Amino acid sequence: MFSKLTDIKGVGNRVKERLVSHFGSEENALSALENLEFEKLTSVRGIPRQKLAEILRNVYSRKLCFEYVDLLKTGESRAIYRRIIDLLDRHFSTEYGRLMLSLYYPTKDIEEIKRRQEYVKRGKDLVSNIKDLAQLKEVLKSLGPLEEGKIPQIKDSAIVTEGREIFKRLNDQGVEPILLESMQDIEYLGEYSFIRYIQSDDDRFSGHLENLPSYVEVLEDREEKYFPERALAFFSKNRDKIIAASQILEMLDDRALEIVGILEEERDIVNRVAGRVRGLGGAGIGGERDEQLLTFSRAYENLDRVVLECLETANDRIVKMIEGGAVSIRGRDVLGILENLGMGASGGSSNFYEHLPPDISSLLMKIADEGEEECAKRLGISDTLMFSGLFTDELSYPLRVSEIKLKELESWLRREALRAEFKVQQDLAAFLSGYKDDIRRILTKMLEIDILVSLGEFSLGMNEPVICDSFCLGFRGARNIFLTRDGRTDVQPVDYVIGDCDIDPRFLASGSSKNQGGSNHKSSRFLASNGERIVVITGANSGGKTTLIETAAQVQIMAQMGLPVMAEESYVHVIDELYFFGKNSGGTGAGAFESLLKSFADISLSRRKKLILADEIEAVTEPGAAARIISGIVSWFLEDENTLLAVVTHLGSDLEVMEGTRIDGIEAVGLDEDLNLIVDRNPRLNTVAKSTPELIMERLSKKEQRDFYTYILERFRGMGDGGEGG
Repeated sequence: MFSKLTDIKGVGNRVKERLVSHFGSEENALSALENLEFEKLTSVRGIPRQKLAEILRNVYSRKLCFEYVDLLKTGESRAIYRRIIDLLDRHFSTEYGRLMLSLYYPTKDIEEIKRRQEYVKRGKDLVSNIKDLAQLKEVLKSLGPLEEGKIPQIKDSAIVTEGREIFKRLNDQGVEPILLESMQDIEYLGEYSFIRYIQSDDDRFSGHLENLPSYVEVLEDREEKYFPERALAFFSKNRDKIIAASQILEMLDDRALEIVGILEEERDIVNRVAGRVRGLGGAGIGGERDEQLLTFSRAYENLDRVVLECLETANDRIVKMIEGGAVSIRGRDVLGILENLGMGASGGSSNFYEHLPPDISSLLMKIADEGEEECAKRLGISDTLMFSGLFTDELSYPLRVSEIKLKELESWLRREALRAEFKVQQDLAAFLSGYKDDIRRILTKMLEIDILVSLGEFSLGMNEPVICDSFCLGFRGARNIFLTRDGRTDVQPVDYVIGDCDIDPRFLASGSSKNQGGSNHKSSRFLASNGERIVVITGANSGGKTTLIETAAQVQIMAQMGLPVMAEESYVHVIDELYFFGKNSGGTGAGAFESLLKSFADISLSRRKKLILADEIEAVTEPGAAARIISGIVSWFLEDENTLLAVVTHLGSDLEVMEGTRIDGIEAVGLDEDLNLIVDRNPRLNTVAKSTPELIMERLSKKEQRDFYTYILERFRGMGDGGEGG
């Protein structure tokens, strides 16, 4: 698909360097991108998310044979898109999900839009089948792309072999083996507690290894046998993600699993592996308590403390038993002791304790033996012979610890702990290695859950737009998503249409809101439209005109993103360009006026299907001139059959209305006592709305000084000929 990375739009030399550094080679990077393995990009360093999004879109659209459309032609239209993305982003739990959200950029490819719509339906279906959505989303935060663990450093152990081919292969794999070439190498191995000896055809040094004080394990040339830590590194690195995946799958019922595409046997695999990886990194490796490993590890850690405690206890016993009359010294025993002392003073035997009476010697020996056995018992070691000589190496009072024996015990316990740990690691590595590919495949598939759940949750309360051939934009019961998602509960649903909608009969026949008179005004409103592509929207200040065209932009953008919209029903024609001109977006003055004219001049050259939404553009120049300019713009685009245009203005009554153009009004039905508008925010087709000044004068003319207010009102209406303002 791509011969080199720089063939991908958005990839320059600097980005290429980052990708090659991350993937190890250009070939690996291309392979990951072309296989849509986008989860591998979340940990790329030095490339901003916006740049990654651009790369992903270009690769994705090329792979699926469609094109994104440069729909958003103005800063305001791009701002509306970004706000929609921000609303969506709040629902995602993983960085991967947020990155994949960038693929939902607008397109005009109908098949791609339909594919996204079906995907969102799956998401809504999934959300409806989850009992505790909040808990699931919390656990989803622990999910993410799997990582390869670093090659661990093995302590107190050495991997050795005489085989040169084995040695070279291990070196190439990042392992640091020792090649046995001389007896000097054998002597060097004495520094290690544990030797992992890999058999080869050349075994001339194998016999000498038996003479080492180290524990030597003879192993087959298989990684899980001689270096299980490496096989376990992947599972240790991804331990929390695997456990989270198991928890997530337990929250999903059979229907939810079907939606996500996870088979029952795949859930079993994840649960099985999660059960074994829980204890990785501790003495309970693999989620199972290995008693031998626990025993020797704890004994090694507690040896010094237990030995001192047992020694103190033994010496206390000696004192108590002798003071309690457990032994008696006869006259000849006293003479023997004195004689021994005299011989020591004259250069004879200095071992006073060799000449102690037998019952005293026996008592010391008995208590020392029992102290050694107590040490073994308290440390959980059944082989008490290993402790022989710890207190009995030389009888004395007080009893003393043999430092030589203590170091021997330390070495032995350390070797046994290493051996037990190694055996557990071997067994666990042998078990887990067979599931590595399965875990990688299943957990990568599970990353999709965040996307489905997020899109599904976001889409609650929304409906899928109908993508129609008719050149129009129409909706019923639409609400501005920026207002509803900010917690507003008073957002009035509105109905509107621009262009010639080939409307489904349900669009006019299904239930709708009633007007204040109680009649069903929805059907008449749409029937009043004759398919006008050019509309002018009038209304009082703060009546909802800006909100209406912003809602129209939301519907158009979200439909071409493949998302549902905040409307009971909507009909959208896929367009090439969307222009949104916000109120006072270019400032005021000659420069702003010139900039606005240039913008419309550029638009006039386009023969693509487009939607133009303009909000009070008259603000950039004088009202009289503005009316003529807006009339000219309306007239120009009336002749362009590829344009839908909605203009919000205060100058409705001053415009030259041509055939094929429609003027609609958002009616303020009155003012309250505080002069606040009472508005029906649903536009009335073919109606010029009253202005705010006119409404105020109407209200005042019904109170005191009526003659004055009535006179001013009549003059206002006469000069404006029913004119609209505000």
